[in-house]
Amino acid sequence: MKKYLWMALLFSSLYGWYGDIGLQVTPVYVILNDSENTTYGYGIYSIEGRGQLFLSRGHGLDVIVRDTFLSGTNLSNSWELRRLCWKSEGEREGLVWAVLVGRERFSLDEGRLLEKSADGLGGQLFWNGVRLEGAVGYAGFTEWVESNRPASTQTNHRLYTGVSVSFPLLVLSFFRIGGAGSVDMRTNFRTSLVDIACGAQGSVLSWLGYSTHLWYETGEITFTNLSVPEKVSAWATEMKVLIGSKKMPLQGMVRYLAASGENASSEGWNRFTGVGKIEGPAVFVHPVANLWMVQGRITWRDRNERILVSGVYGLLSRLENKDITMVSLYGSENLLGHEFALQMVLKIDPSFAFFATGGWMIKGDAFAINKDKHLYQISLGMNISL
Repeated sequence: MKKYLWMALLFSSLYGWYGDIGLQVTPVYVILNDSENTTYGYGIYSIEGRGQLFLSRGHGLDVIVRDTFLSGTNLSNSWELRRLCWKSEGEREGLVWAVLVGRERFSLDEGRLLEKSADGLGGQLFWNGVRLEGAVGYAGFTEWVESNRPASTQTNHRLYTGVSVSFPLLVLSFFRIGGAGSVDMRTNFRTSLVDIACGAQGSVLSWLGYSTHLWYETGEITFTNLSVPEKVSAWATEMKVLIGSKKMPLQGMVRYLAASGENASSEGWNRFTGVGKIEGPAVFVHPVANLWMVQGRITWRDRNERILVSGVYGLLSRLENKDITMVSLYGSENLLGHEFALQMVLKIDPSFAFFATGGWMIKGDAFAINKDKHLYQISLGMNISL
């Protein structure tokens, strides 16, 4: 009897299961949002349910269902199954691996080369400083989205695939090369990109940090109104200097960002097409292309990190005044303008926080229409996690 009891306890410890469920509510109301034509307010109310069931350590099921309600817009309500995948990860003799199967937002090169929600397979390998990532997925075939949008905008029916490898090289913290492609199963339009990236990061003393990144893209991209693919040759760079340690109440950041613009000529397409996580301007929202920007941020937080206040300033300019990205500006000059923003977060406890964001942009000579009409936005919200 004792033998069987001991075996049952051993089996339970090796293959025991446990679960975790949660609910996240994030209502946001944009009080003022000034576009080129009108000033309006709208609400974004999202409820996200999460669930995890682990059958053993590093192996389990992960689910995210999200409902988003938009008031004051022509879109009312949408809900989607954002994630339903099996995750397995482990480590053996210095080799760290992870595999995802099912519905997931697959990404490569931290989302800059590829970041798409699809049903498929993704994997990562880490060994001796080398990171290998790969993904293949199909979007649209089993897409589970319900909203009042037309069916043509809900489904994509596109096959995605890609792979990337990253490793340290000489003085560089990483050197990365990857390729990704997609094909529209309805039109047979294809996109293929090769992404070469490198970067370095580190710190001087204990209060000064730095990071620099450089990307170059090549390949082909097909637009929905064209049947002939255009060649791609584009670049982007980002440099940051971080001042202050986490123990200090004040931290600062100075950032420079530049990305090549658009050139719809017979020579090809030189807009930086990364879908990525290159954080853009605070107020003037547009694709990160044909842009250079200098941005400064200073952040104050109290000792318990319950209150956070950040002030942001940005100087924005386009690299060329003849492009498609910002053709609606109609101006003959490059200066987009100056941005000022204030962001505040109040954490009542780890699961409940209020936040507010306000921004104002003074337009530059790149604007020919409504130049004296400033851009601004104010939004308030809260985040509740249970």
